[in-house]
Amino acid sequence: MEGIFWWTIFPYICATILVVATFYRFIFRGKSWTAPSTKIFGKKWLRMASMLII
Repeated sequence: MEGIFWWTIFPYICATILVVATFYRFIFRGKSWTAPSTKIFGKKWLRMASMLII
């Protein structure tokens, strides 16, 4: 019974979530497919990250 769920039902659940989330994002995010910008790549964050690597 467990194998039936993982190989027959679960993929359809995942595909449904993917399609619904894609359309939800397209409709409610201002007709934009790009990700919202974050300021993580600012000079301050890059300077901190470079000190961690060295």
